[in-house]
Amino acid sequence: MEDVPDSGTLKTLQKAIELLRCFDAAHPTLGIADLSRLLGLPRSVVYRIATTLKSGGLLEQESGTRRYRIGIGLFDLGSRYTHRHRWFALALDALKDPVAATGHAAYIGVLAGPDVVVLAAEAGAHRVRLIVNPGERFPAYSAAIGKALLARLPDEQIHHLYGTGPLKPVTRTTVPHVQALLSELKRVRERRYAVADQETFVGIKAVGVSFSSPVEAESFAISISYPIAGVSRQDERGIVESLLRMAERLGRTLGDPWWEGALAGAGRR
Repeated sequence: MEDVPDSGTLKTLQKAIELLRCFDAAHPTLGIADLSRLLGLPRSVVYRIATTLKSGGLLEQESGTRRYRIGIGLFDLGSRYTHRHRWFALALDALKDPVAATGHAAYIGVLAGPDVVVLAAEAGAHRVRLIVNPGERFPAYSAAIGKALLARLPDEQIHHLYGTGPLKPVTRTTVPHVQALLSELKRVRERRYAVADQETFVGIKAVGVSFSSPVEAESFAISISYPIAGVSRQDERGIVESLLRMAERLGRTLGDPWWEGALAGAGRR
């Protein structure tokens, strides 16, 4: 008979996972006191968990401040996620064309529950650019890359993720309510691309498209972000057209029905 971890071991493991999730773009380094406050745990417990994670290479400790940061072990584990997916290499290659054509940055992301997580970024040549690093996450309803993925889901699953009421705003223009989100996702399905107008970052607009790899049963999205200042309506149309051209090519390569035949043409209406 296999050994089954006791409830205490499972709770400790859960606490370790929660501790690792405390580190993000806003908190790249954290001390024991910070982690204790964020987790609501005694410092002695946090210290033991952090020490164990450090010994496994999942955390590192700065020599001067003794603060903790994500370790190389987590990078190694995370890299295995992208390396095992054929679609990731195809997506990385595909996004180079719209980046070169528009001069703006592009991103690859996937859904993680109610959020979207950035897996990769390709910087553009435009002098004004938004820097979003791989590993950062945002509410999916606030980002073009997230809305493009949410449009793949049935309305029932959207309710499961966000309920039926108001949505927590990221900026003043974030979609305010689940019902408004559902209406927007309907438009995304019709035109095949999503738009986020200053909904994650003030002054930044983005368009996104999603894909499904039938072979790997995985969905992902690619978006292009650009500053609203200095970008004309004609420029915006060019950005959308460039993204859709890339999407049709990549979609056909993947065998994604959204981007085959007449469905692809629907994206230009």
